[in-house]
Amino acid sequence: MDARLNTLFLVVILIALPASSGAQDCLEPAGRFPYGATQAVVAQGNLAYMGNGAALMVVDLLAPASPAIVGTLALADEIMSLAIDGDRLYAGTRAGLNVIDVSTPTAPMVVGALERYWLPFDMAASGNILCVHEQGLLVFDVSDPSAPVEASTWPLYQTSDVEMVGHHAFITYGGLEVLDLTDPSAPVNVGSLSGIQGRLDAEGNFLYAADDDHFRVIVISDPTVPVLMGSTGLTGTVKDVAAHGDLAFVSTAISGLRVIDIGDPSAPLVTGTAPMPAGSLNESWVSVAAIADHGLVATWDHGLRVIAAADPANPSEVSVVDSVAVGEGASYSGGIVFTAAGDRGLRVVDVSDPSAPEDLTIFDLGGQVADVDVVGDVAYAASPRFTIIDASDPSQPVVIGENPAIWGEGIKVIDDLAYIATWFGLQVVDVSAPTMPVEFGSINLGNENWHSVDVLGTIAAVRSGSTIAIVDVSDPSSPFLRSSLNPVWSLTGPVLYGSYLIFASGSSLYTFDLTDPDNPIEVNEVLEPRDVIGFAVSGSVAYLGTTSLPPGPSGIEAWDIGDPTNPTLMGARSDVGSVQHFAFSDEHVFPIRKTTGFDAFALCQGPLFADGFESGDTTAWSSAVP
Repeated sequence: MDARLNTLFLVVILIALPASSGAQDCLEPAGRFPYGATQAVVAQGNLAYMGNGAALMVVDLLAPASPAIVGTLALADEIMSLAIDGDRLYAGTRAGLNVIDVSTPTAPMVVGALERYWLPFDMAASGNILCVHEQGLLVFDVSDPSAPVEASTWPLYQTSDVEMVGHHAFITYGGLEVLDLTDPSAPVNVGSLSGIQGRLDAEGNFLYAADDDHFRVIVISDPTVPVLMGSTGLTGTVKDVAAHGDLAFVSTAISGLRVIDIGDPSAPLVTGTAPMPAGSLNESWVSVAAIADHGLVATWDHGLRVIAAADPANPSEVSVVDSVAVGEGASYSGGIVFTAAGDRGLRVVDVSDPSAPEDLTIFDLGGQVADVDVVGDVAYAASPRFTIIDASDPSQPVVIGENPAIWGEGIKVIDDLAYIATWFGLQVVDVSAPTMPVEFGSINLGNENWHSVDVLGTIAAVRSGSTIAIVDVSDPSSPFLRSSLNPVWSLTGPVLYGSYLIFASGSSLYTFDLTDPDNPIEVNEVLEPRDVIGFAVSGSVAYLGTTSLPPGPSGIEAWDIGDPTNPTLMGARSDVGSVQHFAFSDEHVFPIRKTTGFDAFALCQGPLFADGFESGDTTAWSSAVP
């Protein structure tokens, strides 16, 4: 990774987190790593503004081959869309709207915000008006940037994009619609043009529209009478369009970046394509911006790619401002958080000082990494080929063993055995010789795509999307099925805790007694008005990642399971975002998000018993310490 990113953590400006709604010594914030997926980019002058997870990054592209990160600002949630007008930048996140002063690009500053739970797909700004495409069109009055106000809505539920020129908004909705927003509280439809769909960008008197089949040039010198001037064919799944000077750039999901000569607006011509780099089959190109003869492509899991098109027939990548979606499985060892980062491999972050996490490396394993477990200095990665990594120097991991015949999605390592959830069931792998991992035993549970596994004593609990299999591993070479549960869809977990199985399904937290593994007995259900999307246990505390749908607050909850038959809520936060995985140190919990990195919070402490120690099984103790 670019060494410049290692310094970002010293300059990130954090928005204050609300206090926990639970006990004040529980889930107290200790640090934050806000970086993740890149979904949006805008440009002005020689500066690009990109989302990197929940972090806004200001990139100087005066020398496009050597981009320089000059400013960073962490927001509350993932940046989904951006718009810029003069010194004001607008960032739409799942948690709300942020108005950011970028008059000093090295020190961007939030000057206004509006909390709401939504999906701000696209934004456009002009003067004191901001338009947001979110199902329909939302019109905001931002004349007072410190207090943006939703002024009106325009109910076009299939809106594809919105662009603004002056006080006119152009919307694609089964055709092009033109709204006069002189009074933002009372939009007036003043023009239209049939047959126009897809994404929009405007420059001067021209509006450019791109869909999966066509690129079109529209004259808007009279906004009330848009006129189609020229068009050309396109292929690929179009994600965005941007124009500057004589060039337009069209990003596609997986087919690269199209470069279009618009020097003659009546006869636009696709001159070349910048393909995706070799080996990036799972990469997705989304938003695009333009600076001079360069296209800037926001990619979901590879940051910002800078494409030079001085020779429009042969566009080529000249630099990358890296980022990575973080949140698949995660594990902690020796001050380091390891996260499975999809086809990027492993992301390694030093959290020895949780208040200042340091990004060490992204370690490519040549395939989609779904989960990781770390024991001491050795990391075990579940991927299309099971991989064992020496992480004694976490900044320079080294592969020491692999088995391409084992394709896993979830992993748990105990002693010299790795238990791996696979497409067809459970595989047990002997890792006593790390350079030569070999299958030791397996059980076919059916082709349900088994996602996760937990092991305690002689029992393994393996989860698919709708089933939990209770497997006897007393002889790891010959595991066999004892029983199975089919609660509902949307399972998370499971965790084996003493003689109990605990997992989440939908809005409920379930506890089953496994004293007789052939006959699991439900002993408790805790039902709350939210959905559980992540679940893990540390000590005698269960941590839940939660979300409210449709778009609503997402956060974490901590439940005391010292008595598994009667879990009690210890603390909760609604400001954490969509958490699907957790990692734990002795003092901190790290809730891992798929697109926006992770936080560090103080662990919640379970009950103390007569000897002064925390217990994971209340049956072992006689009395609690007051």
